[in-house]
Amino acid sequence: MTQADPQLAAFAKEQHDEYNTWVAVGPIDIGNARAWNTGDPVPASTVERLGLESAGLVVKRTSAAGKRTVEETSVMVDLDEFHKTEISRQTLVDPEAVKAATVKSAASKEGK
Repeated sequence: MTQADPQLAAFAKEQHDEYNTWVAVGPIDIGNARAWNTGDPVPASTVERLGLESAGLVVKRTSAAGKRTVEETSVMVDLDEFHKTEISRQTLVDPEAVKAATVKSAASKEGK
């Protein structure tokens, strides 16, 4: 067994904290461009720098509102047998893929 690199582990934790703390509660535009859709993770450094929390544009992912937003707007996608990720439904281009993933997710919750 190989020993984990402490620097790599620290970097992974920093990245996790950066991208898994805040979630957009509505579309967020920066200038004339869409930066985040509802349910997208918003980097913690950006939340702080732009004051997105005080503007009411993001909530903590672990809050009741954050959990509800993620559940209502995201689908779990199996990347392979070991890796899964949540993807905002609005970032997927194939609506049928979203529908199929939603049905699969609902069926797995029901134990089917």
